[in-house]
Amino acid sequence: MIKHYQPIKEIIDDLLSKTKDYVKILEIGPGQIPFPGATHFIDHIMVGPNIINIDICNDKFPWEDNFFDFVYCRHVLEDIQNPVACFKEIVRVGKRGYIETPSAIVEISRHVDRANQAFRGYIHHRYIFWNEANVLNCIAKYPCIEYLKLPDCTSLLQDKYNWNNYYLWDKDTAKIKEWKNDIDFKINQHYEQILQQIVPISLQVCQAYKNNIN
Repeated sequence: MIKHYQPIKEIIDDLLSKTKDYVKILEIGPGQIPFPGATHFIDHIMVGPNIINIDICNDKFPWEDNFFDFVYCRHVLEDIQNPVACFKEIVRVGKRGYIETPSAIVEISRHVDRANQAFRGYIHHRYIFWNEANVLNCIAKYPCIEYLKLPDCTSLLQDKYNWNNYYLWDKDTAKIKEWKNDIDFKINQHYEQILQQIVPISLQVCQAYKNNIN
């Protein structure tokens, strides 16, 4: 299996085209591959001008409302303890933006992590995300995912676009929903069913985004 961990060039080019006239662009967690159009960063690795280090799960971002023309956040929310709080701060300080996470297709598939082990998805991720009707949904990635009866999506991962979940937002459309055990569902009754249902939803979003930029 060819593994698509890096940003997709066509997506980056499309976002650069969309943001070419923007003055202030914030990136959350650029790591080793920063978004070329970003002017400001929140990160724990990079050092330099316009880079700050804060707790994105608990700290208020140090900018006023609508300070940024665009906020770019790739492969961050699935790693952290409180993605909802971070999402709300992203939307507060930005006028619009782009959030990318691994797709549900990847997170239920085996042999995708760098360790090349037979666990489902990336072993360090806390949440699974999917975009449904322009709402960014997330659900905890419980250890029981290893034992559920889930579809084999290996063939779908031949398409690099199926590796990610895509969410473009602005002030009027930005919404997030965290699915909580014993409130929205019961893990011992519904978790497997939910994951089965979000795979085709994720595939539709992946292919729609692919078709939109190509």
